[in-house]
Formats: sequence, C-alpha cells, structure tokens
Amino acid sequence: MEESKEIRGMRPAAIITAVLLTCAAVLGAVGFGAPKAALQTDDLAPGREYLAAVASADTAAVDEEIRRLKETRRQEELRNSLIAQIESGEKDVWSMFEDYVLMGDSRAVGFSYYRFLEDSRVLASSGATLYGISQQLGTLKTLNPSYVFLCYGINDTAVKEWPDGEKYGEAFLDAIRSIQDVAPHAKIVVSSIIPVTGAAAKRWTKIPDFSAGAKKMCEENGFIFVDNDATAAEHIDEYAGDGIHLQPSFYEYWARNLIIGALTGGVSPAEEAQEGNGQ
Repeated sequence: MEESKEIRGMRPAAIITAVLLTCAAVLGAVGFGAPKAALQTDDLAPGREYLAAVASADTAAVDEEIRRLKETRRQEELRNSLIAQIESGEKDVWSMFEDYVLMGDSRAVGFSYYRFLEDSRVLASSGATLYGISQQLGTLKTLNPSYVFLCYGINDTAVKEWPDGEKYGEAFLDAIRSIQDVAPHAKIVVSSIIPVTGAAAKRWTKIPDFSAGAKKMCEENGFIFVDNDATAAEHIDEYAGDGIHLQPSFYEYWARNLIIGALTGGVSPAEEAQEGNGQ
C-alpha cells in the first residue's frame, strides 16, 4: 500500500499524536455504549488538518532550540567540572584570575603583598573605604577589566555617613555605578565583609549588618555577592594575631570563593543543583 504524502517524513511522535486526535474524533462521533451510527467524514477533519500542519511544519526552529539546549548543558557540565577541580585544589585558583581588577582595604592588600596576584591589578590600601574607589577610576578605565572584585567593608563600618547596612548598601551601589561608567563591560563581584575574631569582635560590631546591606544591594541590582562567613568559621585558625587580618594560607580559600562566585553568579553549585531539580 502506498504511504500517504501527508504522513511520509513525519516523526513517530507526531504521527502518534495525529492518530490519537483522529481516534478521539471517531470516539466522539460514535460514543461509548451508544448505538453505532454512520461515521461522518467531517468528524475526521481535525485529525487530517493536524496531519497536514505537522507535515508542512518547518522543523528548523525546533532543531535549533534542541542544539542550543544541548550546548547550554555542555557548558554547565564543563563549568561544574571546573568548580569541582577548584574546590579540590586540583586546579590552581590563581591561574583563574585573568583580565581582572581586585579592589579593597588592607585585607585585600594581602593578595598582592603575598605575591598571589599582580601588583598592578590589586588596587587596595590600608584603611581604604568605598570613598577610595573614586581615586582609582582612571586606572580602572585604562585596564578596562572583565571582572572587578570588590573586597571592602571593615573600615566602612566606621564611616559616620553610613550608620547602618541600608545606608551602606546605597553608598556601595553609587560606588559600583561609578565603576560601570569607566568599565561598562565588567562583571561586578562583591565580597562579603570577612568577620573578625577574638577581642576584635567587640569593636567591629557592625560587620554583619553592613555585609547584609551589601548583599541586599547586590541581589536587587544583579551584582554577584560572595558570602565568606562559612569559610572564615572553618579556617578561624588562619587569622593573624589581631583577629582582623589574615594569614597567607587563608587567601587561597578566599580566592576560591571569589572565582566560584564569578562562575556561578553568586549561587553555590549545591543551591544551583536544587533549583535545577525544582526543589
């Protein structure tokens, strides 16, 4: 028997769907348990129309979407593999810092002081606050980095103009906008304010509030926020004697957080997996 031109070349799923529609039309006309009646050819029209539509449809758009989804999935798998290598230490995290600028206070100075990152790309100084960003805009414009890591906060808690986390968030947003004016293509990565330990905790009481203000600002404006609290708690023995500054060994963990944050958009791989599973 010669195959219908309408059906030839159709995918199995499309044929099954069309057949089901045709069967539904037949059953609707005959009825369950009702006396058999003559089947009208008009009752098969919906199935025939669907067959014709599917047969003539351009599948290029569908094929392109499938290709795009496969490529997205491949990129996600490569990224997750890279993150796993960074977390395990198999991948040298310092090699991941390319086309970047890291800005901040005396804690951030350690990235270049201990020779982990290039001096020319670490724009940090002791006692620095967000106000210092305005003095670095010319250098930022020249470097025009793809990533800007902002590691401020501990000195900012003493600025009287910012009495709480909300005001600090507003000031942080203004500072980031000024960065975007000179480096419009840069991805902004904001580090949480690393807690202090020991006796220093009695003085730096505003850190949690200010860090929360920075996080809220990032979430509301699409910037990446990297939370370091768990890392600080896990490596509390790697603080300097003053309970404020950090030993060289801590910087690798901090760097991992920054790079993984840049790769995931600030969401941890575990959280992202849960979102992907609809949990």
